[in-house]
Amino acid sequence: IKAPECFIVEQKCKARMNIPVMHDDQHGTAICVGAAAINGLRVVEKDIAEIRLVCTGAGAAALACLDMLVALGLRQENITVVDLAGVVYAGRTGLMDPFKARYARETDWRTLEDAIGGADMFLGLSGPDDTAPTSPRATRQWLDALGFRVNRHGPGHWVVTHQRALPEIHLYSESELARFARDKA
Repeated sequence: IKAPECFIVEQKCKARMNIPVMHDDQHGTAICVGAAAINGLRVVEKDIAEIRLVCTGAGAAALACLDMLVALGLRQENITVVDLAGVVYAGRTGLMDPFKARYARETDWRTLEDAIGGADMFLGLSGPDDTAPTSPRATRQWLDALGFRVNRHGPGHWVVTHQRALPEIHLYSESELARFARDKA
């Protein structure tokens, strides 16, 4: 289920059930990105509370990752979100919803190129039709520290590319792992 509908479904499920509710595209991705960010920031010796982050994408996974990073200490005022309509800024009306609006900020920036200069971290969680840099090499020219690009390669398979520590981390669903095990047998 895509954003913003997934947030509404999640809220309704939480209200009706007395069990934890987890949407893997949101929470699973956020857990992995949170761990990668903590470890990556250790490598470059930066404090999460002091960094400036630029995120492309404002869907379910992106907003969950931003919520996770804020919970880990990233200051919300240090986050700039860029989606298909450009920077998510205070007062923007096009392609906005209440979930995305939480990350709107007062700024004159309107494009990714405006926002990314001097950023300490890039988090790429946008769709295939975006205008974001598509590789760590393309991103590196703008960044002082870390770049993460998270791409969906079919159901349950995410590739997290990290520019500094590990070149590629593959995340697989349980059904894909079972299929790989069968194929190797």
